[in-house]
Amino acid sequence: MPSQADLDGLEASLPIISKMKILGWGSNIHIDHPEQYYRQYVAILVSGKRMIFVNAFRDAQEYPDWHDRLVIVIDGDIGYWQVLYDPATKQFSNLRINARA
Repeated sequence: MPSQADLDGLEASLPIISKMKILGWGSNIHIDHPEQYYRQYVAILVSGKRMIFVNAFRDAQEYPDWHDRLVIVIDGDIGYWQVLYDPATKQFSNLRINARA
């Protein structure tokens, strides 16, 4: 489980996401106001390193059980994005958005 300090660092760093390049997309596409998305956090290990997987989406009303289940959507463009956060370095990486329908 991520510590509260890990989550506080992640939350404080969210504005950085709006400046990141999205993998596989042109540089003119970016996430505006990432703090305005609903976010799910999942603790994972990547090559033995503790990371936090962030799954974000705009409308929680579509997913009434989002607190208990991971929201997985195939399309949706920038309405749905995912990123990795390294609590040790306080850096984000691998920003991705969903494909367009």
